[in-house]
Amino acid sequence: MKKLVSLVLFLFLFGVCSCASLNVISDKRPAGCEESIIYAKIPNPKTAGIAVELANITFVKHYPLAKASVLSSLGKVETLLNNDPVTWKELITMVTGEVNSIKNNFGIELLILSGYLKVLDNPLPINKCDKDLLLNHVKEQKMYINML
Repeated sequence: MKKLVSLVLFLFLFGVCSCASLNVISDKRPAGCEESIIYAKIPNPKTAGIAVELANITFVKHYPLAKASVLSSLGKVETLLNNDPVTWKELITMVTGEVNSIKNNFGIELLILSGYLKVLDNPLPINKCDKDLLLNHVKEQKMYINML
């Protein structure tokens, strides 16, 4: 029997959770982020990021053997984001592959809210504001998961 676990690895992707509408944290668009896809498409990216972090922490707590895989996936995303240029399509393709790999390795069903991923799945390059937001999110996830 497959267990149903909600896991969104990055970027979430960073707003790929319906909890984003909770408006727990003010997500005023910072200066320099006028062209941000994340702020344009996701109502509260910081709040959504917290929800993603909690989902990943919960997943790793319930499946401790997955810790190394999750950290490896986060490292791959970080490496990709440090390349220039990188497109949203490249990022979404990588994240989808990493999630599928974890799903296959641990025999569990992972929920990804594909509607949000589709919104971000385009050939546009990821701008500096979005890269910084995503890299900070990945860094925080790695820090929290390493504490488990």
